[in-house]
Amino acid sequence: MLLLRWLEGIEQALARRLRNLSHGLNVELLRLGVCRALLPVSLLDAVLQGQIDLLAAPANLLRLPLPFPLSDNPGPSVAMALLLRGTDLEMEAPRLRTCRHRLQQHRQEVLKLAQQHRRLQRRLQAREAERLWLQDLHRNRPVLE
Repeated sequence: MLLLRWLEGIEQALARRLRNLSHGLNVELLRLGVCRALLPVSLLDAVLQGQIDLLAAPANLLRLPLPFPLSDNPGPSVAMALLLRGTDLEMEAPRLRTCRHRLQQHRQEVLKLAQQHRRLQRRLQAREAERLWLQDLHRNRPVLE
């Protein structure tokens, strides 16, 4: 179970690092004048959690429809930003995809071992309780004369 929690922590840390890197790159793009708006980190988090509908875009690029115009243009406004995601990186790099697939296989094996361990622990506890109960029964049995 500790190994599974550790693996989950690694996944969360990787996603957080990619999000922070994306935000840093977007800040630089804004500073260089390549983009017009900066999306807040909380909005990037909402996108990563699937809480916001997006427009179609290439890998690692985010296109977000805005409810208000950014300029004098009366048409719909769209905010664009970089958003590095593990799945997009895996799609672009077959070697990375292979490594991640193997890691997921190992994670599944560890999960099965943890489940088996819990089952065996429950069995062991049940047998120990039964042994103690029988021991108590024999100790408290009245002696027949």
